Amino acid sequence: MKLSAARYALPTLTLALLLSGCGGSKTTPAANMATTNTVDTATPTAAPTATPEPDGPEPNGIVTATPVPTPSPTATPAPAPGASPTPTAEVSAQDAVNVIRRYFTLLANHEYRDAYLLWDHGGKSSGMSEEAFAKAQRKFDSVNAELGPPSRIDAGAGQRHITIPVTVHGKLSAGGPYRLVGQMTLHHTADIPGTTMADRSWHISASELNPRPQTGSQDQGSSTPPEQPQTVAARFSCVDGSKLRVVFDNSNQTAMVFRGKQRIAKLDQQESGSGIRYGAQGYELRGKGKQIAFSTPNTPPLPCTQIGK
Repeated sequence: MKLSAARYALPTLTLALLLSGCGGSKTTPAANMATTNTVDTATPTAAPTATPEPDGPEPNGIVTATPVPTPSPTATPAPAPGASPTPTAEVSAQDAVNVIRRYFTLLANHEYRDAYLLWDHGGKSSGMSEEAFAKAQRKFDSVNAELGPPSRIDAGAGQRHITIPVTVHGKLSAGGPYRLVGQMTLHHTADIPGTTMADRSWHISASELNPRPQTGSQDQGSSTPPEQPQTVAARFSCVDGSKLRVVFDNSNQTAMVFRGKQRIAKLDQQESGSGIRYGAQGYELRGKGKQIAFSTPNTPPLPCTQIGK
């Protein structure tokens, strides 16, 4: 046992000699050992001299390493305040159907102001003031609407249009039933710079609902084109200050364009994916809702807006 004690005494003596040879104080080994322990547990890039406190590097090394994944969740909501929730997504055909459903629900509940604001341009596309619109709707005591399948969305020049077949029936305030059949057109602007959320939302731009005789069974919103009057006339104001009058003859499938009393052209109906299209001898008329574009030979289309009949 004494021999064993002598063996274990040698390292102590050697350590004492090393300490006295270095001439350091008693606190120096502790500091060196603390630094050595820190290097073993922290990342190799952390210099011991960069942290004045012996106990600092170890917790600091852990704290700075753990938050690295956290910036990603805080960075994702950043674009939301300055844009719409889905800035690249455009409204769908189903959104247009929902607007028409809401419109007739508001009319059924006699909420005329909110229904009026579903029309384009703050209600002006209805062709009436808010007061006149409410007065016109009060003659309907009850409102029931049935919708057919929407058309394909017509896209062009940053604008979107869609038509939806509608059948409306109910009771009049004066008594007796009524039934209206036709289609309604909705419009919105594409998601382009400078547009607002209201611009990019569907609004009603035109209604072609016409009275129809009552039938034994309710029309369930057939997708077939509704019956139209044989002759329809409309007046248009064009961007160059001129006025046009167009007479549409549905029986002969023609359209006659007048400027004042002078007839400019007689056009034949052409196939069109959406809206209307007439043409003959270099003249062409295209239209959607209350908007038309009329072109003469070798001239660009002239945009015009309906102002009456």
